[in-house]
Amino acid sequence: MMALLKKLKSKAGLTYLLLLLGFLFSLLININFVSERAVSSLTQLQENHTKLQAQSTFDNIQQFLENRVKLLAELGESPMVTSSVMGVELASANLTDLLNDRKILGAKENIYITDFTGELIYPKPTVNFSRPPFIEKTIEKIIDHEAPLVLTIIKDGQQHYFSVAMPVKYNNDVEGIISFDIVSQSIEKLFAELTKDNHYAVSFVNKSDVIFQTAPLNNYSLVSKYPLANTIMELNFYTSTSKLQEEKEQYVWQIGSTLAMTTLLSFVLLAFLIRSLLIKPLKKLAISERKIKQSEERYQFAIEGSNDGIWDWNIAEKTLYWSPKLCSMLGYGEGFEKKLVVEESLFLENIHPDDEGKAKHALQELFKKDIPLDVDFRMRVADGNYRYFRLKGTAQKGANGRAIRLSGSLSDISELKEQSLALEKALEDAEGANIAKSDFLANMSHEIRTPMNGVLGSLQILKRDNLSESSKEMVEMGITSSKNLLAIINDILDLSKIESNNISLESLPTNIIELFKSIIAELSFLAEQKKIGLTFTIKEGMHAYWLADPVRLRQIILNLISNAIKFTPKGEVNISLREQNEKVVFEVKDTGIGISETQISKLFHRFEQADATTTRNFGGTGLGLPIAKQLANLMGGEITVTSEENIGSIFSVVLPLHKTELNSDDALELTQVPAPQAEQLNILLAEDNRINQKIFSAVLRPTKATIRIANDGIEAIDEVGKLLPDLIFMDIQMPNMDGVQACEIIKISHPTIPIIALTANVMTRDVDKYKQAGFDHCLGKPIDVDEIYTLLLNYTDLFDG
Repeated sequence: MMALLKKLKSKAGLTYLLLLLGFLFSLLININFVSERAVSSLTQLQENHTKLQAQSTFDNIQQFLENRVKLLAELGESPMVTSSVMGVELASANLTDLLNDRKILGAKENIYITDFTGELIYPKPTVNFSRPPFIEKTIEKIIDHEAPLVLTIIKDGQQHYFSVAMPVKYNNDVEGIISFDIVSQSIEKLFAELTKDNHYAVSFVNKSDVIFQTAPLNNYSLVSKYPLANTIMELNFYTSTSKLQEEKEQYVWQIGSTLAMTTLLSFVLLAFLIRSLLIKPLKKLAISERKIKQSEERYQFAIEGSNDGIWDWNIAEKTLYWSPKLCSMLGYGEGFEKKLVVEESLFLENIHPDDEGKAKHALQELFKKDIPLDVDFRMRVADGNYRYFRLKGTAQKGANGRAIRLSGSLSDISELKEQSLALEKALEDAEGANIAKSDFLANMSHEIRTPMNGVLGSLQILKRDNLSESSKEMVEMGITSSKNLLAIINDILDLSKIESNNISLESLPTNIIELFKSIIAELSFLAEQKKIGLTFTIKEGMHAYWLADPVRLRQIILNLISNAIKFTPKGEVNISLREQNEKVVFEVKDTGIGISETQISKLFHRFEQADATTTRNFGGTGLGLPIAKQLANLMGGEITVTSEENIGSIFSVVLPLHKTELNSDDALELTQVPAPQAEQLNILLAEDNRINQKIFSAVLRPTKATIRIANDGIEAIDEVGKLLPDLIFMDIQMPNMDGVQACEIIKISHPTIPIIALTANVMTRDVDKYKQAGFDHCLGKPIDVDEIYTLLLNYTDLFDG
């Protein structure tokens, strides 16, 4: 097989050469066959076209002459002409007046009238003018009744003209001749358009004499002959043989080039397919087989030089193979296994009694469940001592599903066993941490955000109903718990971002005093539940506005205060805020359970708390403090802790922020507001989640606004065309078309309709991106009823204005 593959590989160039020769041969055959058929068709087309052109030319000349012959006949039949040729003097005098200004089809032609003797009657002969020389022959033909009409061609300088003559009769007797030279249009002019490119030629023949031709006829081929005006003169039509040949050659060239291009493309494609589907796979197969052979050689070499012993037990044939290294490891000579009775007991009888159980179990797992053999045990060697070995192996099964062959390796791990035992404890500790992390992460999911939106929205709506105090307390507990759950989810996501260095900080004017107040107000319910005090002191002269990341700063403050409340069974939690050396400093002091010095070292480790008892008694994920510390470090600050068991703890935070002045932004000033009356508003909600649709509708129902729902961006665009809403709430992540794309399209046709983004991404860079897309405002998820009502109230005032 390898020889064949090498041969094919070495002849890859020959394959392409054969393809090229095939291409040339096919091209020649195709060009020859197609060209022959095409030339035949072209010749037929040329003949048909030439005959049509010849017929058209003859019809034009025939019509040209017939129109003038008809007028000449009418003139010859007039009494004045008849009387003139019969010698009536008065008629001859009047004839001059008649014909001097006579025009034939609007052109002045040379008219001649003679009597039957050939005497010129009109025009009168003068010294400078006499009758034309051809008149006598014309008279003879007409009088002898050889021809009722005589057509000749005359030459004047370089031009040729038709001359027509016919008899003047009286009582059917020829009394004279009337003729005229058609000098208004020369024959050259008549055929100028036809012969300008020398494609066609025309000649006039009187019997066998050529009396006119438009060009030398050496390179022309006769097409048709036509008799003219019932005379003996013929019009012969010719076509240029060189032009015909030139057209054929050009046609053949076009066909040949087209065939060459298409055939070349076909063969290029064929070559590509052959290379992709045949040559490359064969080359890869050859390389693979070469690698397999090399691998086998390396494997054999490795067996010979390896520290592991290789064994192969053919159960069906009851044969056993030990590699030389395995015999040496067990202290036996090479080939010792051939002297043994090959049975399962041979393996088990030399294993240490304490390890026999797990060895048997490993064999049973291999035979019954096809689990690869991998077991450590002590086994007796030739000198009677026990050493530690690791046995690995797999089973090959027959058609009945039973093992028919085992093979594997045996490693002497005596020297490594002590190291392994020493590492086991460290490994158990590490595995414990990993298991804790894995178990924790397994119970969290980003998908919780969507149902939590429904939970929080429902609870906020219930809170506004006329509930009893106990019911309100339960609802408030639900809201607080939901927000705590969201905080945990955010911690997980933030941890992931921090570990991947994918977190960036904002720098916005932030009222830190108000930020503390809002967090403390939010957590006061938890403190009231535990009946502990929650106080907040601000050092006099504290500047309010600092450049900071309000979201991340809120996380630090919230984690520290909520942590203090959680671990304070009784007493109080005091928060103090001050500025010191152009830095923001705040402390969270509690009278809680405190932390021992040994436990403080674990305090900022992820997924860990002081000890397992802490987790059981107080709950928590062990993420809040580590995230708070890492966020503080990202801000260039630090968090320190001092604590004493059963006395309490003090967490101190120092952040090197910069002061700034008040700078208004797009944030809404939230207060507890009633539902605004917005019955005049048509509102469109674009949201794909059914629960969120119901929650949002329930939130807006008290406002009496008209609400329409679209399930995705495409439906939103359609609804805008139908409804023309006053206000649009648009979810960002939707199927078929997302909110950003839908907003951009709507703003093109309806730039004045306010569009509010609903999103879980409310970082400044995200908000800026949405505003660039056309959104007028952004609301974070889960939705806040007060924020929606405040926003709606602003727009209601705007529309009323």
